[in-house]
Amino acid sequence: STRLPGWCGILAVNLLGSFLIGLFVAWISGDLSALRASSLSPASIAIETVELGELLAFTAVGFCGAFTTFSSFSLDSFFLAIENRWHLAINLLCSVLGCYLAAVGGWALGSLVAA
Repeated sequence: STRLPGWCGILAVNLLGSFLIGLFVAWISGDLSALRASSLSPASIAIETVELGELLAFTAVGFCGAFTTFSSFSLDSFFLAIENRWHLAINLLCSVLGCYLAAVGGWALGSLVAA
């Protein structure tokens, strides 16, 4: 049987985490015009005591931020640069572009659910 390389599991987790963060933020916030990246920072959330902001911070930054594995992705990419440049290219492309598209897809679904 053929086993997938370890970086494939990390990629899968990061794709799922990116989809979930898009879904949760869109579903909870509901209004794209009011949402800014600065509103997701821990400092700005701490200043505002709105329950919705706390839920958004916990879900987006806490759960999804802890769930994704960027440091593992970085280390695996370093090893792939030494061992297999084709896998490195695939990993980088799928991680950056794929995770972006997963977040957009999550946002689209979350917006439909919130509507």
